[in-house]
Parts: sequence; C-alpha cells; structure tokens
Amino acid sequence: MLPEFFPSGLSGLYDKLKVPFLYYMPYWCMDNNTARTDQWQFITPQDCGWECQFTFVRGNQSEAFHTELFTKYKPLGMSNYEQDFMVTNFVRRTIIAGI
Repeated sequence: MLPEFFPSGLSGLYDKLKVPFLYYMPYWCMDNNTARTDQWQFITPQDCGWECQFTFVRGNQSEAFHTELFTKYKPLGMSNYEQDFMVTNFVRRTIIAGI
C-alpha cells in the first residue's frame, strides 16, 4: 500500500467509498504480507514451463490460501479476486504434458 496516497489503508478507502473492490493480482511480491513464502509454496518455472514465479500457490495449498485471502480482505471491501495468467498456466501445462 502507498501510505502517501492511502494514509488510512484499504480500510479507510473502503469506509469513504462504500463500494466493493475487485482485487487483481498478476504476481505476488516476495516480501508482501499476505502471500508469505515461509507459509505458502508457489509453483516454479520448472513446474509450469514459463516464467510463473510468484503467480500461483501450489494446488494442495490453494483452498487454504484463498480462504485466508478472503477472510483477511473481505472486511476491507474485497468482493472479488482475479488471479492473472490462469489460462496461460493451464495452456502451457497441457502443452508440456502433451494433453
């Protein structure tokens, strides 16, 4: 979050606007507060066949990760979440697997 632009954070912005937010994420930063690498395992370029580092949490952690994401950010106005590159990841994996 950029404190110079959002001094009250997302909760302050949501309190003022009173509209739901759609969160969009192409990549997670390695040093963020939500998708911590000490808690979540991300797929690697070796897993997906393209430069997918920090795009997706491994499938066996996906439900827990997204449950935590919504639990944390829904009170701050998040109504939807869009993870980018899902189609690319699917297509690349099927090409590599020969499906």
